[in-house]
Amino acid sequence: SFDAYAWPDAPDAPPDILDTLKPWIPVEESYDTWGGRIAVLGGIDMDFLCRAAPDEVYRLSKAMLERAGDKGGYALGSGNSVAAYVSVENYLAMTRAALE
Repeated sequence: SFDAYAWPDAPDAPPDILDTLKPWIPVEESYDTWGGRIAVLGGIDMDFLCRAAPDEVYRLSKAMLERAGDKGGYALGSGNSVAAYVSVENYLAMTRAALE
């Protein structure tokens, strides 16, 4: 996928998704920077999914969905596959945020 942070001055870059695999760039920053131009995929960090409490996962997931709101351009997820070592409770907390 297109790395918008490597090419910040590429206004006509052909890809239309920013894959937020870089854990040092918060998903909120990626969305605020690029959300009007390209879609932002993921950003719920795998380490966070593993270590946070389910209510924290839910709150962050819900907050990102609310941030995108009617503007769209955001796909909730880890930006990666969700590994088997992520607790079922945390995975369900993320998906529940999307379904409510």
